[in-house]
Amino acid sequence: MAPALQPSLEVTGDDLSREGDSLARLPGTWEVFVAHLGGQTVEEFVQGCFRVRQLGHQPVPHLTARRYRDPKQLEETIRLLRNEAMVREALVLAGDVDPAGSLKDSLDVMDSGVLERSELRRVWFSGYPEGHPKIDGGRLEEAWRRKKGWSQSCRIPIGVVTQLAKDPAIPAEWCRRQGFAERGIASRISRFLYARPEILEDLARLAGMPALLQLVRESGGAPYVRGPTAVKGEESAMQACSPHYMALGALSRTVDGLSGIP
Repeated sequence: MAPALQPSLEVTGDDLSREGDSLARLPGTWEVFVAHLGGQTVEEFVQGCFRVRQLGHQPVPHLTARRYRDPKQLEETIRLLRNEAMVREALVLAGDVDPAGSLKDSLDVMDSGVLERSELRRVWFSGYPEGHPKIDGGRLEEAWRRKKGWSQSCRIPIGVVTQLAKDPAIPAEWCRRQGFAERGIASRISRFLYARPEILEDLARLAGMPALLQLVRESGGAPYVRGPTAVKGEESAMQACSPHYMALGALSRTVDGLSGIP
């Protein structure tokens, strides 16, 4: 049985550039997932992870398959992340960009053998409880079957970080149906406290999430969109899951909210 973990936070390089110092206000040590966005070099990405470590937290980098020419470049990046930012876990995903080389998705990374040589203590993968606009549901299910088998064969623990949803109880129920807790697979449910409207809108359109677009429209031009409040039954649905808060351009406000600062 996989126990629920402490909450985590997700940031981008832009978040770190504008408001990165706010991470020092977070109580204790958090896992801070760091996205690798377009226009950011590998060196800048590694430096962002190092900064998270300097601010007292554990960086968990996004390893975006399509940003790497080949497994060799990816393996070198992981080596830099381990040596310079003491990275111990990573989130492997395809990415919404054209492939730079032979790696097209997380399964290609998994099949390359790089992860077995990486000495990572856990590998996270993305989960899509409400589907993906560009991937057939059957393919998504088959991908998770392969990931579970890979974890068992190579003895590297895996976890899931779900797609953002307006109602967090939906991905929590999906994780329950997948049997993640019983298999020892940690689950993180993406949610947000605050978001800049334009960033939330871009994400919602990219991932095909009309419910989140509705939140943007309901904000009425406010500088930040407030995250959804707790829904009935959420506590029981979330028992085996941990919240994964996305900064979405509002890092300082999010940190204050997570720290209990009004």
